[in-house]
Amino acid sequence: MTGDDCEQTVQSEQQALSAPALARRRALLRGVTKGATVLGAGVPLKTLASQSVFTNPGKGGAPVIRCGISGMTSGVHSRGTVTSVCSGYGPGYYKNRENWPRNVNPDAACSSLFARCRITVPASSGYGQRAATLYEVMNNYSSSDEFHWITAWLNAMGGAPRSWHFPYSGQQVVNFYNGTGPYPADKALDFFKTYMEKHI
Repeated sequence: MTGDDCEQTVQSEQQALSAPALARRRALLRGVTKGATVLGAGVPLKTLASQSVFTNPGKGGAPVIRCGISGMTSGVHSRGTVTSVCSGYGPGYYKNRENWPRNVNPDAACSSLFARCRITVPASSGYGQRAATLYEVMNNYSSSDEFHWITAWLNAMGGAPRSWHFPYSGQQVVNFYNGTGPYPADKALDFFKTYMEKHI
C-alpha cells in the first residue's frame, strides 16, 4: 500500500466517524504522541477480562448472569473467568432487628422511603390506621412487593457484606422502586427476588 493509499483510507475512515468520535480519536492520539500514558496500558487484557461479577444460579433454575439488571434483561449468560459473585441476604434475615444495618431506622414508615407504599396497620389508639414501619412490613407482609424492596434496600445499605458485591446503592434501589432508575421497577424487583435473595 502506498502513502497515498494510506492517506485516502484514513480520510475515508474519518468521514465515516461522527464529529464526537473524531474529537475523541484526536485527543487520544494527541496524548499518545506527547508521551501520555494510555489508560490500562500496563494492565494485561486477561486481567481486565477476568474482572466480571456474576450471580449465582437464580431461583427456579434461572441461569447465571452478569450481576445487574442489565445482565438479566440482555440475556448475557456467559461466565468467562469469574472472580466475584454478587448476592445478598434473603428477607428472612431481616426479620430479626439485630441484623439490620446500624445506619437505618427499622421504625421509619415504609411510605417515608418507598413513596408508593400503602401498607397500613391499626393505629395504637385503636382508631383508624397508620403507615406500617419498615420492620412491620418485614415481619407481617411477606406477600407484598415492599417486602422484597426493603430487603434489597437493606442489602444495599450495608446489610450484605461488601465481599458479596451487592450491585446497587440504597438510593439506586429506591430510584428503581420509584420508577426513576434506568430500568423499570418490575425488572429490578424480578432481579432482586430471583438473584439477590440468596442467604438466610
